[in-house]
Amino acid sequence: MFLRLVLFASALGAGQVSLADTGDVSDDGDSLQGRSPRETPPELKIVCYYSNWAVYRPSLAKFTPQNINPYLCTHLIYAFAGFNKRYELKPYDPYNDIEQGNYKKFVGLKQYNPGLKTMVAVGGWNEGSKRYTRLAVGHNKDLCHIGCRSLLSPINCIELEQE
Repeated sequence: MFLRLVLFASALGAGQVSLADTGDVSDDGDSLQGRSPRETPPELKIVCYYSNWAVYRPSLAKFTPQNINPYLCTHLIYAFAGFNKRYELKPYDPYNDIEQGNYKKFVGLKQYNPGLKTMVAVGGWNEGSKRYTRLAVGHNKDLCHIGCRSLLSPINCIELEQE
């Protein structure tokens, strides 16, 4: 359900879907009614979410960054990272993310698909929301970029998860 919501939101943000668009598909199924056949839709974005705790699943359910098909999605989000008290990015699970090298393996998927955009979701249920609310409205909102560059380089952007 969440993946479908992310995909829909991504398509909506990219102009792929319009809530006000009520045009019907034409008989040929290739264009929307009223659209010039020369118009091409904006590039499709397929956003996928990888949860770092998937490495702890038993047996065949275990899923690591090496199991990700780097050609399936245009954008990959790694969940999760957190912020320390100085709003620097920190690993959510230091053993998994740093010692086992899963951040690097995740970002390393760009070696196979240079057009792939990698992101990290910061926050999540276990992180609470107090710091993230202050970050979003306060003067600290640019501080996280320092920690992001050192921890996840070359990551494309971060997503704040306030749950």
